[in-house]
Amino acid sequence: MATYLTLCQEMAREVGIPGSGPTTVVGQTGELGDIVRYIRDADLDIKRRWHDWKFLWTSTTDTSSVGSRSLVTGNPSDLGVWNRDMVVYDYDTDNYQRLDYIEWDEYIHSYKFGTVSNGTPEMFTLTPAGAIEMYPPASAVKNIYLEYWKKPEELSADGDISIIPTEFHRIIIVRAKLYYAEHEDAPEVLVGSTAEFEDLLDNLESKYGRRQEARRMHQAFGVPVVEVM
Repeated sequence: MATYLTLCQEMAREVGIPGSGPTTVVGQTGELGDIVRYIRDADLDIKRRWHDWKFLWTSTTDTSSVGSRSLVTGNPSDLGVWNRDMVVYDYDTDNYQRLDYIEWDEYIHSYKFGTVSNGTPEMFTLTPAGAIEMYPPASAVKNIYLEYWKKPEELSADGDISIIPTEFHRIIIVRAKLYYAEHEDAPEVLVGSTAEFEDLLDNLESKYGRRQEARRMHQAFGVPVVEVM
């Protein structure tokens, strides 16, 4: 498991910077400051490539309020993107209701205005600000299950560990070396790192991208084996 600091130290060694690399990620300048910045930006770049990386997934619960279309607590502080396929009203009883998603433009024209009786919500939308609104307004206080993907956070302290799975921490260094190669005009680093990065990214996507496992499987799940005579 690599920390922010150890990633920086490893990259410094690989690009040939004398010494053992930075002793901290805080307050670095010059070459070591560049290394710290490249690692931070590389980690963030990889995490931002897909909103729905499996390693960004999480779940939470909230409650409804009588006569309200909104969640009591509202958006989680680390919310990136809601999973529109998984909002479940009254989830902890046999009367649970999985809500259907409706686009905001349709919702605001057909369901937003006028007199609406309270009831069991059947659908929900996302406001332009990303907040959930349910329809119809709840007639009771019920628990609600929700899933979402967290927003990528920057590495900042020596001991910070990227949310990217440990087995793929190597990709952070390789992506950072591409920044280094472009800035330092180092074609030999650029060529080698480009090939390695593309392979690591494909491998990462095939394992932690949604519904992409078959990209690196000899046989896709559920597909019968056909013997070749």
